[in-house]
Amino acid sequence: AGVVNVVTGFGAEPGEPLVQHPDVPVIAFTGSLATGQRIASHAAPMMKKLHLELGGKDATVIAEDADPELAAKAVAFKEAMSPEFKQYSEQIIRNAKALAKALAARGFYIVSGGTDNHLMLVNVKKKGFTGKDVSEVLDHVRITVNKNTIPFDQESPFKTSGIRLGTPAVTTRGMKEAEMEEIAACIDTVLAAIGTPDEAAKLAEVRTRVAALTAKHPLPYRA
Repeated sequence: AGVVNVVTGFGAEPGEPLVQHPDVPVIAFTGSLATGQRIASHAAPMMKKLHLELGGKDATVIAEDADPELAAKAVAFKEAMSPEFKQYSEQIIRNAKALAKALAARGFYIVSGGTDNHLMLVNVKKKGFTGKDVSEVLDHVRITVNKNTIPFDQESPFKTSGIRLGTPAVTTRGMKEAEMEEIAACIDTVLAAIGTPDEAAKLAEVRTRVAALTAKHPLPYRA
């Protein structure tokens, strides 16, 4: 049977063995139901291991002439229908609003005045930096943001006047509004320290704070 890794699209030609990626919970293939049942039987130990690695998320074998794209959508839609996903999505928005508010309270200009979704755009030119400057220095303290152009930007797309921040990743770690305050404080401390005699010490201090925050909220599959 032809085997397809649904998430990455990596496929095997008919007759090749089953391909199972350790991070992928779904396998789809084109073949008979009997073949699918044999694959499911042989894959059972692997699926159990995968179930544990994914923190209890069920692994699924989809058989009988499965359409890989349709199978991937079905799994995504099933997850999106769950109460847990709704709660997760709502927390993402609450976190984004809290982060935007915390940054604004520290003098950062939020483009559009705030956010109603999972992202926000911050004009850092008003603080004397380019987006490239800010993204690079925050990388040193293990805070990841993207440089991003803003409306009527006078900087090139390679420098930009803004940065883009999002909250899905931190929400996946279990962080909530209180942690958004700490993240905003860390960003503010870093930018305030740039060009001062205490810059190296302040960056080291924030790196320690970020490490403590992520240690308290580890990735779900590593917890």
